[in-house]
Amino acid sequence: RLKEKGYIPIDKHILSATVSERAGRWYVSILVEEDIEIPVNNGGVVGVDLGVKKLATVSDGKVFENPKALRMNERRLVRKQRSVSRKKKGSNNRRKAILELQKIHKRISDIRSDHIHKVTSYLAKTKSVIGLEDLNVSGMLKNRRLS
Repeated sequence: RLKEKGYIPIDKHILSATVSERAGRWYVSILVEEDIEIPVNNGGVVGVDLGVKKLATVSDGKVFENPKALRMNERRLVRKQRSVSRKKKGSNNRRKAILELQKIHKRISDIRSDHIHKVTSYLAKTKSVIGLEDLNVSGMLKNRRLS
């Protein structure tokens, strides 16, 4: 059984379809060729500072926090990882626990990507030029002095 999420244009040429699986759920992604107009934006010029504790700080003073829903799900993730490690390898209960762990990982990934999409969409709609810094944030996380 397939559920349609999003609009699939009928009169457009389909280029390809990709079938994928994440955390026990199957997805079909269809690529179509379509011409879109890029809207003209007369917003200001800003710089974005990516951070470790805060997601991003914009030069006009706006601060984007990390989503709060992550903290609760990260606690659930730690508990489920402990639960999986206690299961016997190859057992059905371990397989079920791994699937639940994958679902938590997917939920965390979806929350992060949704929040980043909302922030970038806001910036793209309201600003005409956006400058980003080129820092290795994951490397900063590993260095305890910087985080």
